[in-house]
Amino acid sequence: MVPQNGSKKFWGLVLLMLLWVLLATGLTLQAWRASKPEERVLESIKVGFIVFGGLGVVLPAYFNLWQSQEVRMQNQQRLEWDRSVFEFRKEWDLRENAMRLIDDWDSDSLVEARREVRALRDQGNGLSGVALIELARSSPKVRENLIRVFDFWDGVRASVECGRVHESLVYDSLHPALFACYETCKPWLTEEGTKNRNFAEDIERLYIRWKNSTFGKL
Repeated sequence: MVPQNGSKKFWGLVLLMLLWVLLATGLTLQAWRASKPEERVLESIKVGFIVFGGLGVVLPAYFNLWQSQEVRMQNQQRLEWDRSVFEFRKEWDLRENAMRLIDDWDSDSLVEARREVRALRDQGNGLSGVALIELARSSPKVRENLIRVFDFWDGVRASVECGRVHESLVYDSLHPALFACYETCKPWLTEEGTKNRNFAEDIERLYIRWKNSTFGKL
């Protein structure tokens, strides 16, 4: 059975052979008629061998061309398949990394730190920026918990900016928590920025990015 994608080439080959046979027959008859009676058989055989010998040259060239085109087509199909597999795997990895990051927010290592930030938020306007800064200065435990929480957000920021996660998934799950943490602890972050400017600026960059994002707003 002729492959469907090679049917045109197959029938082209059949047509070529038929035309070549007709050409050989015509030239052989012409040689028969143009030759002397005693030389007709020999001349006809010579012409026949020459014409069919040419077919022996053309057919391998045609098959080589056909084969090279088939190989090129197969390579193109394989490349497209590999590209689609790569894109699928990339999307899968982005989602897996996003879900892992979301799960980390609920990990045991952050429970106490999150509880500390929640307690500060619950105090609302009763705790001024100055009081928050003084509390972090006077209580190593409070400062440690704040650093732990914002180290997590810095990791989120790095993952987002490096394209390691599906950002919309992370945003949908975590943006309320980021906004609450940043807005509650901004005075402390500003103070911390005098010691480690990059740390404070990185957190602010993620906050602004998500505040200005269009995720979920379309």
